[in-house]
Amino acid sequence: MTRTPKNYDGNQPTARPIQGLLSSVLDKIHQKNSAQEKQILQKFTALLGPRMSPFIVPIKWEKGTLFVQVKSAAALSVMKQCEEARILPQLPDVVKISYQGLMR
Repeated sequence: MTRTPKNYDGNQPTARPIQGLLSSVLDKIHQKNSAQEKQILQKFTALLGPRMSPFIVPIKWEKGTLFVQVKSAAALSVMKQCEEARILPQLPDVVKISYQGLMR
């Protein structure tokens, strides 16, 4: 694709097809978001520590909500009563944590 000259005075439209531009822009956005999600999931696991991370697994991060799955009701209780208040301030991109049920 060539650039339209600054003082173009022709009779052809200067618009460009959006398909090529749109796909490249969306790919860049997707790459940035997936890298950010991966970083948040890794940081959450590190903040949990080796004692709790086997029982609480982060699944995904979407629109400020971190979705996690817990292994037992006891792990859910500990997470909600103690760990959530400690971890949330350290994850500025996470507004809330949503629990997705028990792992099997």
